[in-house]
Amino acid sequence: MTTARLYRNAAGLAEIVEVLQPGDAILAGEVPMAALTEADRLRLLAYPASLARRARSRTEPDGLRIVYVVPDWATDEALAAAGRPYNLTPAGRTYRAQPDPESCDDSRAHHWEALFEAHVQELKDAAGNADIEVARASEFIGDEGFQAVLRCALRFPRQIAEAIQEAVPGVEIDDEPLVFAGAECRACASVRGTTAYDPDWDRAQFECDECGSRQEADIREQNYWVQEDVLRAAVVAALKPSVSMRRPGPYWDAREALTDSLLLLALGDAPQLPARLAPPILDSERGGVPLMDLVGMADEWEEDHAELP
Repeated sequence: MTTARLYRNAAGLAEIVEVLQPGDAILAGEVPMAALTEADRLRLLAYPASLARRARSRTEPDGLRIVYVVPDWATDEALAAAGRPYNLTPAGRTYRAQPDPESCDDSRAHHWEALFEAHVQELKDAAGNADIEVARASEFIGDEGFQAVLRCALRFPRQIAEAIQEAVPGVEIDDEPLVFAGAECRACASVRGTTAYDPDWDRAQFECDECGSRQEADIREQNYWVQEDVLRAAVVAALKPSVSMRRPGPYWDAREALTDSLLLLALGDAPQLPARLAPPILDSERGGVPLMDLVGMADEWEEDHAELP
């Protein structure tokens, strides 16, 4: 990623709208598997709303596509080695298979997706001429770009580890374990087990450590758990957004650079990389600011740090 592709703050909003075309896709971000913070509302709602309102005169009648992704194939239950956040051991279940914390929906992913719909309606009222979509990451499995990133994760974990070490300064990764994706057990939904990918037949075999079940199927016919950076790269490969919203700060600079490295690794020399738009770091977490007020503040914040009045 180069600085020419990174837009920040109010100036970034004004600049990036000049390159948008009717029907362009904006990857607004992943739906959090927890209640939104005010910083989440700024990034996920206020900035897309401001962008859509600014683009209205340029994109009539088609508008923009604002897309949110439910990371149903990610998990916060995989075990990381001490001091090695990328040395993961498959464990637990993905968000799509974790129980709903309030027992009112099918899963944790479904629970937070359903609650996010209220924010989507709020955004529709604020954004005007925009097509707003909420999709689950697993829905992109039929896309060739998504599959290419998944295959890369299954076949070449060492190359992914090298990409991480290049993109994320100072990170340490051991040779074992190097696991960035694996199948989900069809019998018990656990991801604790061993996945073997056969490139000749494009099939994945899985042996579950939880219940002992074994399965084999075409990679397009299984559910998976996928490390979050790899999953984001796969979604970008499938969606091909013109703009991707991202969290602010140097840590997330490195994570976005990693996304680009994974796309280059999986897709070759010239993948379509999105421009990035980042809001300022929000120092205040005071909640309850009406969305249109937050949009107005976003339109004026020029510094890399901002605070709610």
